[in-house]
Amino acid sequence: MKKWLVRGGLSVCCLSILAVGCTRGSSPGVGSKDSLAQKEAEARRQPSFENLIDLGLLYSKANRSREALESYEKAKALKPEHPIPWNNICAEQNKMGRYLEAIVTCGRALELAPSMELAKNNLQAAKVGLKPMAQERLTAVRNGHVTDSQALIDAGMLLYHVERFDDALEIWSRVKRGDTHYANAQNNIASSYIRMRKFDLAEKFLKAALEIQPSNAHFLNNRNWLESERAAR
Repeated sequence: MKKWLVRGGLSVCCLSILAVGCTRGSSPGVGSKDSLAQKEAEARRQPSFENLIDLGLLYSKANRSREALESYEKAKALKPEHPIPWNNICAEQNKMGRYLEAIVTCGRALELAPSMELAKNNLQAAKVGLKPMAQERLTAVRNGHVTDSQALIDAGMLLYHVERFDDALEIWSRVKRGDTHYANAQNNIASSYIRMRKFDLAEKFLKAALEIQPSNAHFLNNRNWLESERAAR
């Protein structure tokens, strides 16, 4: 069951004890014998899933993250239900310090392959990388430096994704009734309560969100998620 947080109208720090990073396609031998130029030419001639994954790895090794992401995205377009490109995109996003995006991307890899250890490790690395940013934003909110409702929504998302649900609740509760982002804040509060397994509170806040936007697909999805989690108790 997918979970939805909402940002307004829009829907590498590595642990030394963990293996983190990318996975290869099934084609043999990305390594010293394969030059980047040769693989670029091969991928142009035959832009297969395996060639695009292997080309992305070579770009990553050359610290050409933008090209690596482009290659992985092309592979993902060919096989959107395959976990490898999602995992590799996550690893590259970690390398670039784009930890919040990496958490979402690795989450998708694990939806497709729940036992994929490398994706689990990359997800953990993303959370470790995100923690200082989340703490910094929380401090800014508490010191009164962040008051805009969209900024509050975004700050709460950082804390939610590092599983500091009480702090996320504190921030989202600052979005006032009548604000354009109030319904999104109520939905996000409900998501936190579902993660905390406080289902009655989740229902209360989800109901408030749906009263404002009864056809919002994200809110309706979270209602299904709530019902599923309750049934699994």
